[in-house]
Amino acid sequence: MFFDPNNVMIHGITADRVADKPSFAELWVEVHSEIQGMPLVAYNVSFDISVLRHALDDYRIQYPELHYYCTRAISRALWPTLPSHGLELVSHYLGLPFRRHAVEEDATACAAIVLRGSSEAGVADLTQLAQHLMVRCGHLSPKR
Repeated sequence: MFFDPNNVMIHGITADRVADKPSFAELWVEVHSEIQGMPLVAYNVSFDISVLRHALDDYRIQYPELHYYCTRAISRALWPTLPSHGLELVSHYLGLPFRRHAVEEDATACAAIVLRGSSEAGVADLTQLAQHLMVRCGHLSPKR
């Protein structure tokens, strides 16, 4: 496997750290069963979906049927007066701690954006929030 030096510097993940870990293909079965039928969210989701597509392509795994939303787009629609909509600033606005490239904190911030946004908009869930804000749902599908 190739480990891009920039990614190693940012995330600290090296070949040695993952030598005894399962491959993406091995993990995908479990991950897919957990997320199947659920809408996904990510900050700047187009990046995350492109990484997922590349991994699925590399392992010749058929694309699943997935619906996804961008919490960056949601935060822009919810709080247009913020000076920036970077995840760090939005996290601080929501009162959350933030460390760059910390997966758990990114996930917590995305969940907080949806939860706070739903509460402020008076809607029950992510789908209603996106419709209310006119934020487009993305689709990944075996047909694409």
